[in-house]
Amino acid sequence: QPVVALTDAAGNRVESAGTVVSVSLEADGPQYPGPSQRHGGVSAVIGGTLTATTNSTGYANIPSMQLTYAGYGYRIVASAPGLTSATSADVQVQVGPVERATVVREASGLVASVPYYWQPIAAVSDGGGNWISGQSIMVQSEAIISCPNPSDPACNSFGNGTIVSSDGIARFTDLGVYYAGTVQLRFKLQSVSDCGSVSCWTLATAATVTPGRAAGLAIIS
Repeated sequence: QPVVALTDAAGNRVESAGTVVSVSLEADGPQYPGPSQRHGGVSAVIGGTLTATTNSTGYANIPSMQLTYAGYGYRIVASAPGLTSATSADVQVQVGPVERATVVREASGLVASVPYYWQPIAAVSDGGGNWISGQSIMVQSEAIISCPNPSDPACNSFGNGTIVSSDGIARFTDLGVYYAGTVQLRFKLQSVSDCGSVSCWTLATAATVTPGRAAGLAIIS
C-alpha cells in the first residue's frame, strides 16, 4: 500500500503529524488484452480507503487502496490542502487469481421458446473482471425469470447452461426461455464457491423476451 511523506520545498522530509493526505489515480497507459477490451489504462477504477493522516514522523500510510483492472501506465497522485502534490512512477497491476465469470457479450434477440439470436459469452476472470486466458473451467449460466406464477410450466429456461471455457472464454450456444417477459441471466464458475463478501454470481443486464409467432389458441374466459 502507498506510503506518503511530508517534505519541504527542497524535498527534505518533514516530521509533522495531522496532515490529511489523499491519493487518486492517473492512468494513460495501454490496456491489457481482453475479450471485453476494457481492462487497464483509463478504464481502471480506484477504490478502498484513499485517505490517511500523517503520524509524528510525517508519514501517511494509505490503508487499503485497490485498483479494479489489471494494466500498466498507472500513476498514483498524492495530494493535501496547501501542499504541492506528488506523482509516483508507473505502476503495473497484475491479474489476480481465478474468481468469477465476467459477461463479455450480453444475450440479445430474445424471443420466447426460441434460442437467443445472440448467445451470451462469459470470460474466466479475477475479482476485478480481468480476463484470465488459458483456462478450461466449467462456467454456469442461470436465467432469473420474472413470472407472475413461478409454478407455471412456461416459467423455465432451456439449453445447455454449463459449458467448459476454451482459453478462458465460455461461448453459450443454445440458451433460451419459454416465458415472454423479463429475464436476467447470471454466470459463475462452477468450481468457485467463496468470493468473500460478494456473490460469486455475475448478473447480466435484465432484458425483455418477446412472444414468439402465433402457433395456437388459448381460452382465457
